[in-house]
Amino acid sequence: MREVSQRRVSNAIISEARNVEKQLVTHVPDLVVFDKNPGKIPHVHKFDGVLLFADVSGFTALTEKYTQSSEKGTDALTVTLNAYIGKIVQNILQLGGDILKFAGDAILAVWKVTQRQYLPYAISQAVKCSLAIQDKCGNQVTDVGVKLRVKIAISAGKIFVTFVGNDKRRHFVMAGRPVGEVNAAEKYCAAGLIVLSPNALELSERDNIIFDPLSERFGLLRYLRHDPRKKWHEYIDLPDGNSKVVVDKNIVRIALRLVPNKQREEFIRKYVPDVVKSKVDDNQPLKFLSEMRQCSIVFINMAFDINERDRQFHEKLCQNMQRVFDSVYNSSKDMQGSLNKIFMFDKGCTFLVIYGLPGSKHEEEPAHALQASWRITRTLKKNENVSYVSIGVTTGPVFCGVIGHQERHEYTVIGQKVNLAARLMMHYPGVVSCDRVTFEDSKLSMDLFTELPYKEMKGCTKTQVFQYQEGLQKLVGVTTIVEPEYPILGREIEIKTFMDELMNSMKHQSVGTERRVVIFEADAGYGKSRVMQEIQWRASEKNARVVSFQLALNHAKSPYFTVRTLLELLLGIHGKTDESIRSKALLSATNKEDRILLSVLNDIVGVDFPESDKVSSMTNDERTKKIQGMVVKIVHNVAGSRFTLFALDDAQNIDDQSWKFITALAKDYRALCVLAMRPFSPDRPLHADAKQVIGHLKTIYIKLPGLPSALIGALICQILHVGHIPAALEKFVVLRSHGVPRWCEQLLREILKAGVISIAATTRRRLAERKAKYYSCIEERLIARKTSGRVMYLPDTPFNEQLELKGNSTASTTTFAEEVKECNDVGTTDQDASTMAESEIPVEQTEPKPRSTTQFQATRRVFSSWAEKLPWRKSSTTLMEMLSNQEKEKAKEKSKEKLVDAVEDVDEIVRECRIKPGYDIYDFPVPVSIRAMALARLDRMKQGDQMIAKCAAVIGVNFSRKMLSSVVPQYSRHKFRKSIYQLMRYRVFRCASSTENEESLNWKTEARITHDVSCTCHPPEDQENLSDEEISSRCEQLAFTNSLVQETAYDLWLKSQRQSLHEMCALYLESKVNEIFTTGVTDDVLVTQFRLAKRMATGRNSNGEEDPADPGNNLREGQSRATVSLRSADSTLTSECKVAARRSEQNLTLNVAEEDATTDSDAVEGSSRGARDRRFSSFVIGRINMERVGAHKMTPKPLDLKEEDLPDDFVSADDEKEVAIFLAQAKAMNIRITRTLVPFQASSSLAIESSNHSHLSTHSGRNGHEGKSSSNSITERRMSYSPMWSQSVGLSKSYERLLISTENEARRLNGFQLNKILNSPYELQDVFALLYPRIVHHWKKSSNTQKTIEYLLKAGESCIATLLFTEAQEYLEEASDIIYNLGKRKDIVAKVVEKDDDVDMENVKVMKVDRRVRAQVQSLLGRVFFQKGCREQALKHFIKALRILSCRLPRSRVLIALRLWHENRKQSFHISYPNRYIGAADSGLANRYIDQVRCLSYIWQILLNLPQIPNRIKLAKLVAMMQVNRSEAADDDLQELITSYTYMMQMNQLTGDLHKAALYENKATMRCLDLPMRLTAADLYITGHLHLVSCAIRFCFGKLTHATTSGYRAYNVADMTQDLSMKLYVLPILAQIHLLAGRASATAEVLRRLKSIAETENESDGLSYYYSACMDVLLEAGYQQEPANLCIAYLEQIESCDMGSQDVTRLLLRSIMTLWCSRKQDFIQAKAWLRMAETSLPEFYDNYHAVHAFIRVMESLLIMLRYHIEKFGMKHKDTTQLSSKCRRNLKKLSKLCKKFPVFHPRYMLLKAYHYILADRRTKAREKVTQAATISRYCGNRVDRQYALHSLQLWFSPATIASEDIDYWETHCEDMPDWETASSNEHENRLYSLKLPVNRR
Repeated sequence: MREVSQRRVSNAIISEARNVEKQLVTHVPDLVVFDKNPGKIPHVHKFDGVLLFADVSGFTALTEKYTQSSEKGTDALTVTLNAYIGKIVQNILQLGGDILKFAGDAILAVWKVTQRQYLPYAISQAVKCSLAIQDKCGNQVTDVGVKLRVKIAISAGKIFVTFVGNDKRRHFVMAGRPVGEVNAAEKYCAAGLIVLSPNALELSERDNIIFDPLSERFGLLRYLRHDPRKKWHEYIDLPDGNSKVVVDKNIVRIALRLVPNKQREEFIRKYVPDVVKSKVDDNQPLKFLSEMRQCSIVFINMAFDINERDRQFHEKLCQNMQRVFDSVYNSSKDMQGSLNKIFMFDKGCTFLVIYGLPGSKHEEEPAHALQASWRITRTLKKNENVSYVSIGVTTGPVFCGVIGHQERHEYTVIGQKVNLAARLMMHYPGVVSCDRVTFEDSKLSMDLFTELPYKEMKGCTKTQVFQYQEGLQKLVGVTTIVEPEYPILGREIEIKTFMDELMNSMKHQSVGTERRVVIFEADAGYGKSRVMQEIQWRASEKNARVVSFQLALNHAKSPYFTVRTLLELLLGIHGKTDESIRSKALLSATNKEDRILLSVLNDIVGVDFPESDKVSSMTNDERTKKIQGMVVKIVHNVAGSRFTLFALDDAQNIDDQSWKFITALAKDYRALCVLAMRPFSPDRPLHADAKQVIGHLKTIYIKLPGLPSALIGALICQILHVGHIPAALEKFVVLRSHGVPRWCEQLLREILKAGVISIAATTRRRLAERKAKYYSCIEERLIARKTSGRVMYLPDTPFNEQLELKGNSTASTTTFAEEVKECNDVGTTDQDASTMAESEIPVEQTEPKPRSTTQFQATRRVFSSWAEKLPWRKSSTTLMEMLSNQEKEKAKEKSKEKLVDAVEDVDEIVRECRIKPGYDIYDFPVPVSIRAMALARLDRMKQGDQMIAKCAAVIGVNFSRKMLSSVVPQYSRHKFRKSIYQLMRYRVFRCASSTENEESLNWKTEARITHDVSCTCHPPEDQENLSDEEISSRCEQLAFTNSLVQETAYDLWLKSQRQSLHEMCALYLESKVNEIFTTGVTDDVLVTQFRLAKRMATGRNSNGEEDPADPGNNLREGQSRATVSLRSADSTLTSECKVAARRSEQNLTLNVAEEDATTDSDAVEGSSRGARDRRFSSFVIGRINMERVGAHKMTPKPLDLKEEDLPDDFVSADDEKEVAIFLAQAKAMNIRITRTLVPFQASSSLAIESSNHSHLSTHSGRNGHEGKSSSNSITERRMSYSPMWSQSVGLSKSYERLLISTENEARRLNGFQLNKILNSPYELQDVFALLYPRIVHHWKKSSNTQKTIEYLLKAGESCIATLLFTEAQEYLEEASDIIYNLGKRKDIVAKVVEKDDDVDMENVKVMKVDRRVRAQVQSLLGRVFFQKGCREQALKHFIKALRILSCRLPRSRVLIALRLWHENRKQSFHISYPNRYIGAADSGLANRYIDQVRCLSYIWQILLNLPQIPNRIKLAKLVAMMQVNRSEAADDDLQELITSYTYMMQMNQLTGDLHKAALYENKATMRCLDLPMRLTAADLYITGHLHLVSCAIRFCFGKLTHATTSGYRAYNVADMTQDLSMKLYVLPILAQIHLLAGRASATAEVLRRLKSIAETENESDGLSYYYSACMDVLLEAGYQQEPANLCIAYLEQIESCDMGSQDVTRLLLRSIMTLWCSRKQDFIQAKAWLRMAETSLPEFYDNYHAVHAFIRVMESLLIMLRYHIEKFGMKHKDTTQLSSKCRRNLKKLSKLCKKFPVFHPRYMLLKAYHYILADRRTKAREKVTQAATISRYCGNRVDRQYALHSLQLWFSPATIASEDIDYWETHCEDMPDWETASSNEHENRLYSLKLPVNRR
C-alpha cells in the first residue's frame, strides 16, 4: 500500500518525463534557437522583418482584484492571464510570427523575412494576425469584472539584435528604426486599435491595407482587403534543412520539433532565468512559479552618447551594452538580485532587475536593491559613453510567473509596483529614487534618504518618493526621548525583568566590574524597537543617562562604527566635524595619565593625536586591550555619579570589530548595555566576540514571543488611533497576524488601503449606546493615549563644555528630573490641561464592575426579607438573579447619570473603526507582504529541504517524525535526517514538545545561540554529549516555528499534488486506526502528535493552562474549537474556518480581554455539562455511552454492603410474637405465606404460593458459575414483609416471584469474569476523537467524498462518546450538508457542480449515499441535541431518520391506539412463541431494525418530556413497544436487546405498569446470561446499566432491600469500569434508600463517597446532590451530616447560578429551602422560595427526585395552612384557597404514588395531616395508622417513625413533653451528627406536624 501510494504521489509531483531541451526552448524565441553565432559574445545580428507590439490593458487591475479576494487564488489568476495571452500567442505562432519578448503585460513579436522584397507580404501577414487578435481578444470581461483589451502597433524595416552576456547568463536586445517606431506608435494607439508606423506604411501593400492617416505619417488600420498573396512559409526565414525535424502536427513551432541536441541545450540554458532552470532540472511543473510574491523591483534606464549616423554605431552600441551588462549583472548578482529583461526603446536602454525571486528570497531585499542601484549608478557614471543613469526602486506584492502559451512563454512580473518603478525611473532622472515602502523596509540609515517632491505619474496614486544617496553622514543617535504615546502591550514580564536589573544596578553600584548586558531577541516584526523605546523612557524617568541609536544594515560592514557612534553620543560630539572640538571632548573625559595613549583611539573616534613611542611599540593584541581599558575609563569619567544606559536597536548589525567593546561599555558599575536583535542566521555565523557576549553567564537573554490574542484588539486601536473597533475585525486580525505586531500593522495597512475599513468620528454618547452590541470590549487603560507629550532632552554639547557649564552654574542646582519637569510645565497650557482632562473620561469607568457571589450574599443579608424587597414574578428567575438584576439596574441608572453628566460637560469626539457595509472581512486574503516574510525562509533552502517542509505543511502545523517520513516521496533515511537537521537549524522546524512559554524567557546559555538545535522529547541529560544533528535525529515531535511558514509552504503545492499527499496522509492514519482496532494498543507517538495539535489549536501549554504566547488561544470558544483545529493544516483561512468564525461571531460576543483560561479537563467538563444537566433533569436513565468507560481515572474503591445496612423488610424467625403479628396481618390482607425458612443471601425472599403463576420461560444458565453476592456474610434466616408491601401498594401477585427469579439470575451473572483490556473504550474513543477529524481533513482535501462522509460520521460518534457535543454537531452538520448537496447533484467536496460550464456532466458521476448512512447522520444529530438538552430539535432528527428507514409514527389518537394494540399483540407472540418470532428477521431487515431501535430508544424519552405533543403518553408507550419488538425480531445485537428491555422497565414504571417493569427486568437479566463467559468492558457496562435502572425502579416501587443490592452492584460495576456518570447516578439513590431505611452509618458512608468523588472530579451536580441529601438527613432523620449553615450557603450559591427552569437540581434546592423556611416559621421567605419552586415543578414526573420535591412543597403548603388557620381561621378566604390547593395537590400526589409506591406512606401521613387540620380526626387516625403499617412492610423506618410520632402527637399529646415537640425547631441548626444521635437516641428528634394552637 505504501509503495503504491508513494508511486501515485510521485506521479503527481513529478510531471511526465519530457525532453529538457524542449522545456527550455519554450522560454526563448526562434531567433535565439537558430542563432548562427551561438558562441560569440557580444555580437550583432541584423535582418529585415516586421515587428508587432501588443500591449494588454487591465492586467494590473486584474492582479489587484484577484489578490484582494480569498476566493480567487494565484492559480485562478494564472489561468486567466494565460488563457488571454495564450490566444494572442496562438494567433501569432499560427501565422508565422516569432515571440521575441514578454514585457510584463506586453508582447513583442517579429516576422523575419529572407529578403527585403518580401516585407510587404510580411506586413500584411502581421496585419491579418492583428485583426484576428482584436476579433478574439479585443474586449474580454473576466469573472471579477475587469475588462481585458489589447492595442497593437506594427513597424517594419532593418532590425538589429545585440547579444550580450557571459558564461552563465545571456540576453538579447532589439534595436533599429522599427524598434523606435513601434514604441512611438503606442502613443497614437488606444485599446482595441491597430496603428502602423510610417516605415510599415511605406513598405506595405497600399492597395491591400486600408487605414486612416494620423499625424507624423502614422496610420490607423481599418481593415485588410484580402489575405497576403504569398503563404508565410514561402518568405519567412525558417531554419535550414540540415536540422532534423520530428513530424508532429500538434506542435506549431518548428523549434519544438527539433531532434534534441546537447550542445544546443547548453547554449539555450544561458538565456533562461535561473528560477526556471531550477524547476526544469527538478522535473517540477512551471505552475509552481506562478504566485503573488513580495519583491523589490529595480528599473534602470540609461542613454548612450553615441552618434546614430556613425557607421560603426551598432558595433559601438554592442560593446557598450556588454560593458553595461557586466556592471548591472555583477552588481545585482552580488546582492542576490536577478536580471530579468533588457529593452531598447527611444527611452534608451532599460534593465529590469528583481530582488526576491525563488531561491534568493531574504528579508533584506529592499536594502540590497538600493545598495546595488547606488553601486550601478557610480559604475555607469564612470562610463564615458553613458550620458545619464536613472533608477526607480519599489517594493511590494507583484505577480511572478510564467506567462504565455504552452509552446512559447516567459517568466515575468506584473503588478502596480512594477508600473510604479518604471514611472519613478522616468520622472526622476539622474537619481536613485524609491517609494515609501522601500524606504521603510530597507532598515537603512535615514541619513541616506532625502524626500523628493511628488510628481504626477500616469496610473499611480500619490506616494512619497525618496532619493537614495550614499556617502552623506548624518546624525543617527537619539538626542531626545519622547514618552510613548500608548502603553506597551504584552511585554510586562520583559519590562519588569529589565527594570529589576536596572534598579538593582543603580542601587548596588559597588558590584564592581560585573558585566551588565541585557539582550532582547525576536524575529522581525515582534516589537523589539517598541520595547527599546519603552525601556529608554522608563530609564530616563529614573534619572539615568540614555545613549541609544538604531543600527542599519550598512553599518555591519563599517569597522568600529558602533563603538565610535556610542562614544560620540556619550561625549556629545556626534555630528561634530571639527577635529578640535572632538579632541577637547576626548581630553576632558580622559585621565591625565592616559592622555599619552589617546592615539589608540584615533581611528575609532576620528581624531588625530600624535602617536607616542609607547603606543607604537604595542602589538595588535596589546593595542586592543588598551583600547578596551580606555573605553571603560571614558565611560566611568563621563557617567560620573549618574547611571548610563547604552541601548542599541537592531544589534545584529553591529560590526565585527565593535563586538569586543560591548562588554567594555557595560563593565563600569554605573552603566548598563541593552541590545535588541534578530536571531542570527546559520548563513551568517556569529563572530567569536559576539558569541562570547551572548553566551556569557551574566548576560540576561530574553526572547520576545508573539502577543497574546487578548491584546490584539488593543494593538489595533493603537495602530489605527481609534477608541473602538468591530469585533469581526479583531477576530480576523487575530487569525491572520499570528500574534506578530508588525504583521498586524501590515495587515491593517492593506485593509485600509483597499477601503475595507474606514475611520470615522463620533461622539462618546452615541458610541456608548451601541458599544456592547457591535464592538469588542477593549480595556481603556490599554488604549489610553498619553497627551502630555513629555520629552527627555539629552545633552548634545561636547563633554568639555558640559564640565564648564557645571563649574559656572552657581545660581541653581536644579536636578535633571527637575529640568525635565520645568520643560514639561512650560510646554503645557491651561487649554491643553483641560483638553487632557476631557479626553481622560473613559466610558468603562461609568459602567458597574461585575460583582462576586459573596458580594451579592452580603447585599442579600441587608434585606429584612426578600419578599418585601424583590418584585416577585411568576418566572424561573432565581432569588439571586432577581437581586443581581435589581443591583445591575440601579448600577446602570447611576452609570447613565454619570455618563450623561460627563457628556453634558463635554460631548467628546472619539474615533471609531468601521467595516465597509456588506463586506465580509473574512474574504480579505493575507497580504503578500506578510507571506513574503515566511517565504524568505523557504526560498533559501535546497529543493530537498523544501520538499520536506512542504510535505510537513500538508500534515499540519505540528507533526510526528514517523508520519512525515511515511508521506515523503522517494524517502531516503539519510537525506531525510539531513533535511530535518537543516530545517531545525534555519528555525523552520522546532521541537513540538517544548512550549512557547518555556522559550519566552530563557536564561540558559545553551539556548542563546538561536540556530542551535534543541529538543525536549528526551531528558536533557541524555543529550549532553550529542551533536546538533544527532539531537535533531532523536526529535519525535516536530512543529513549524510559525504557522504562517506552514501556510506558505502548503500554498507552494499544486492542487492535484495536495490531493495526492492528503490522500497518502489519510491512508496512513487509516492504517493506524486499523492497528488500534486489531491490537487494542495505541501508537503513543501518533497520539502525542495530535494531542499537541489540539493543545496548539486551543492555545494551551503542557500543563493544560492557556498559553499567553499563543496568538490564537482566546479565539477557540467551544463553538469553533474543532474547526480551528482542522484549519491548522490548511494554507489559508478555509471556508469551513470562515463559517465557524462567523457562526462563533453570531453566537458569542467577543470579549477576548476578559476570557477566562480553563484547563483541558475544564473544557471537557464544560462540554459535558449539558449532558450532566440532562442526566439529573430526568429519571429516565438514557442511552449512556459505553465508550465512557474509563473516562475518569480514579482509584477503585468498592462499596461493600453489610448486613446491618439492609432495610427492615423482614422479621426474625426466633421472635414468635413478631411472627404471629406478621402472619395475622398477612392473613387479613389475603396473602398466603408458608412457614418455610430460607437462608437470606443479599436479597432472597420467602417462597410465595400463588395459584395464578404467569408464564415465565426458564433459562438454563451456566452450571458452576453462580457467583457470590456482595453480601455473602449475610446468612441469618429471615422472613420477609415484602409480599405484604406488594399487596398494600397494589403490586400483582406474581411480582414477587419475578423478583426472586431476577435476583437468582443476577447472582449468577456476578460470577462472570471480566476480560483484561489494554485500553478502555473511552481511552480508545479519546484517541479516535483525535484521529478521525484529521482523517476527515485529509480525505476532504483529497476530494474523496465517500471517505469524507464516512469519517465525518465516525468523528461525530467519537466526539459524542467523549462528550464533545459541539464538535460532534459540526462534523455531523457538515456531513448532512454534503449529503444534501449530493442530492442536488452537487459534490461540494470534489467541487463538482452541475452548472459548471467546464464540467461535462455526462461524464461526471455524483455518488449516491446509502439510506442507512443518511439515517445515521440524522440519528447522530438527534443524539447530539438530546445530550445537549434540545429535545425538540433532537426529536425532529430522530423522526427524519425513521422516515429514511421506512418507519413512520402515527399522529392521530386512533392510529396510535391501533398501532399500540398491534405492537402489544406482537409482543405477546414474542413471549408465547419465542423460538418462532425472536430473531425472525433476515440480515438486511435486522440491520434496519437495529437502526430504528437506536432512534426509538430516544424518542419515547423525549416524548415523556414534551408536554406540548398531543397523546404523548400513548405515543411513548407505542414507541417503547416498537423498540422492544424490533430488537427481539432482529436479535442481532444482544447489547441493544438488553438495553431495549432496560428501557421498557423504565417506560412501564413511568406509566404505572409495575408488573411489566418487573417482567422486562427479568428478561433483561436472563439475556445478560447469554453474554460471553468472559465479559468485555462493554458487556459489563450493559449489566451495570441494568443494575442501575433496576435500583432506581425498585426504589420507586419501595423494594428497598432489592434496590440496595442492585445499587451496590451498579456502583461496583461503575467502580470497576471507572465510570463517573454511573456513580453519580447511583450514589444519590443509595443515600436516599439508606436514609429511609434509617441506616445512619450506611447513609454517611455513601454521602462521604459522593462528596469525595464530586470534589475530586469537580462535579458541581454531584456536590449539589450531596448538600441536598445532607439537608434531607437534617429534615427527615433529625441529625446532621454537614452543618446546616454550610448546606444553606451552598444551596443559595447554586441558586444564583444559571440553570434551566425545569432543572431537577434547582427544583430540589428550592423545595428544600421552602420546607426549611416553613418549618422554621419564616413564612415570608418560605413563600418566596415556594413561588420559585412551583415554577420549577415539571408537568410530567418521571423521577424520584421530582416527586420528592413535590412532597416537600406539599408539606410546606400544609404547614402554611396551619399558620393561616391559627392566624385567620378556617373560613378566611386565604385559608380556604390554600386548603383547596392542598386538596388538589394531594389528589395529584395520590396518582403519583401509583408510579412511585415508595411515597405511599408519606402520602398517607400528609393526607392524615390535611384531615387533622380540617378537624376530621377519624379519617386522620385511619390514614396515619396505615402510613405506620405499610412503611414497616418495606422497611421505611423514617416514615414509620414519622407516622408514629404524629400519631402520638395528634391523639395522645399529653404523653409528649413540650420540649420534645419543639425539639427540631429549637435545635435544627445544631443537630448532633449521626454517631452522637445513634449513641443517644431521642425519639422525638423528628419535626412535629403540630395541630393548630386552638386545637391543642
